[in-house]
Amino acid sequence: MGYPNDDTGFDKLIKVWYFAITTLSTIGFGDFTPVSSIERLLASIILMFGVTVFSFIMGQFIEILMNYKSLWAVGHHKDLSKWIALLSRFNNGNPLNKDLITKIEDFFDYYWENNRLSALSSESDLRFMDELPDIVQSQIFIDYLFTDFLFNYRPYFACLNSVPGRNNYSGGANNELKVRNFLVEFVKCLEPRFYLSSDDMIQDQYEEVFEVFFVTKGAVCVGYRLFNEIFYGMRIVMNQEKKIISAINDYSCLHNKCSEFLYMPVEFTEALAMRRENFNEVMEDPVAKKLEPVIARIYKYVIQQPLHEHRDEMS
Repeated sequence: MGYPNDDTGFDKLIKVWYFAITTLSTIGFGDFTPVSSIERLLASIILMFGVTVFSFIMGQFIEILMNYKSLWAVGHHKDLSKWIALLSRFNNGNPLNKDLITKIEDFFDYYWENNRLSALSSESDLRFMDELPDIVQSQIFIDYLFTDFLFNYRPYFACLNSVPGRNNYSGGANNELKVRNFLVEFVKCLEPRFYLSSDDMIQDQYEEVFEVFFVTKGAVCVGYRLFNEIFYGMRIVMNQEKKIISAINDYSCLHNKCSEFLYMPVEFTEALAMRRENFNEVMEDPVAKKLEPVIARIYKYVIQQPLHEHRDEMS
C-alpha cells in the first residue's frame, strides 16, 4: 500500500481483502501497512469500528456453538428456543422454517427423554461416577442402563464373551475385565435416534457414513437403486415376534467406505447411534479386534449377499 505497482484490479482486490481480514482478526502481519494520510485515516476507522463489529459477530457465533453444546447436556426447552432464535440472526433476522423448527424440537424432545446417559451429564454426576469402583461403574452401564441393548445384540458381541468348549470368558478374570471395560466404553458412545416413516431416510446409498445405527425397535428395509427405481431385498427387524440383527453402517465405517445400500424405516423405528469418530476410536481397542470378522460376516451374509442376489434377479 502506498507504492506504485503494476497489480491488476483483481490483484488489488485480493490485497485489500487480505489487509482487511488480517486487520479485523487482529493478526496484522505487517506486510501491508498504510503510508499516506488517507490510508492511515481509513485504517483507523477499520480498527475502531471494524474490529468491534467483527468481534460481535464472532461472539454471536461462539454463543450459538456453546448453546448447541449445552443442549445435549441441559435438556431445557428454554435453552432450545434461545438457540433457535440465535440461528435466525444469521438468516438476516428471518425465523427458521416452521417444519425445520418442528424437526429440531422433536429431535431434542426424543433425545432428552431417551438419553440413557442423562444422569451423567453434569460435572457433579461425573464426579460421583468417577469415585465409584470400576466394577460398580461397569455394572451400572452393562447390567442396568444398557442391559436390554446388550441382550438383544448378544450375537453381535458373543465373540467377546466365550470360546468353544468354555462357559466363561476366555483368558480368565483379566480378560473378563477387559471385555467389560470395552463394553462400557462402547455403550457410553450410544445416542438415541428415532425415525417416523418411509420419508425419513436413515442412510442413503453411495452417501458418506456419519453414524453407526443399532435398531432397537421397529423395522428397516435395506435396498438399492436400479433403473432410477428403489428396490428392497431384506429387512432388519427388532420386535417381540422376530429379530433380524444387523447394525447399519458398521462395516462401511470400519473400512472407511460409502454406504453400499440404502436403509429406510417402514414403521416407527428407534435406534441407538454411534458417531463415526467414536466408533472408530472404540474399535481401536485390542478387544474389538475379535469383532471385526463378525462385523464382516454379518454384513456379507445378512446384508450384502441377499441384496446382490435380489439385484441380479431384478436386473
